Amino acid sequence: MTTRPSAGSRRAGYAIAALVNVALLVLIHWWPTWRAVPFLTEATVDVLAPVTVVLVLSIATSVAYLAYDRAWFVALGRTVTGLAGVAVTVRILRVFPFDFGEATTWATLVRIALIVALLGGALGVLAQLVVLVRGNRGR
Repeated sequence: MTTRPSAGSRRAGYAIAALVNVALLVLIHWWPTWRAVPFLTEATVDVLAPVTVVLVLSIATSVAYLAYDRAWFVALGRTVTGLAGVAVTVRILRVFPFDFGEATTWATLVRIALIVALLGGALGVLAQLVVLVRGNRGR
């Protein structure tokens, strides 16, 4: 049986996660905005809303964990945010809003990274479902 980190470290992690996601929202939408990234195309608009939803969902769950830090609740939140992340990754792969010019190797590497992220996200969702089921079995 593994032990959870202390409540203080978990809460610090939740707060840091929320702050990082808020920073990402600011960078994407307000300053300097996604348009400042030279390899993002106008197709980025097609993935902006789902990416924003996942970031807001992640912020909300991190804040919720600060208020209610039960293992089953965290596993449930991670399952939901993981599923949303998987869906957004699929969307990004379909739209592929990147243009690396002549550097086709970069495009291939980004596709591979997105596929690895997709597989990792799916495995993470499965792992959280196991935690959720195992945690509620004894109740």
